Amino acid sequence: MRIPAPIILDPAAAVPDQIATLPAAGVYALKTAGRPPYLSWSSSLRRRLTRLLALSHAGAESPIARLRRNLTSIECWPAGSRLETLLLLYELTKLHYPDEYLTRLRLRMPWFIGLTHHDPFPRLRVRSEERRVGKECRSR
Repeated sequence: MRIPAPIILDPAAAVPDQIATLPAAGVYALKTAGRPPYLSWSSSLRRRLTRLLALSHAGAESPIARLRRNLTSIECWPAGSRLETLLLLYELTKLHYPDEYLTRLRLRMPWFIGLTHHDPFPRLRVRSEERRVGKECRSR
């Protein structure tokens, strides 16, 4: 999947006016200086960003207040379905976090089916990648 061009919001400008023009659902990235972006998705993008970025009565040292102070840009990608949202989030996470994207997305290694051909009565066995690697290491 090719990542489309994002809709970029400027946190220094009038944020509520910019948020009102966003599509209903999609993926967003909150970028701060010197750090990889915070990536997430929402089925109600306008409501989520309003909650995160609109001024509230939270203390000056709350995590959301610090986030608002350090934001350099907000990028949004509209998505028409849940599948498109998840594929877009997968591609963006893999792009920004190449070493830990599986952990961040909570993805597990796929299962494999193996054939025991050395047995007089061959059969299929279902194995995960971790178990397969572990058994190969023990047999050596």
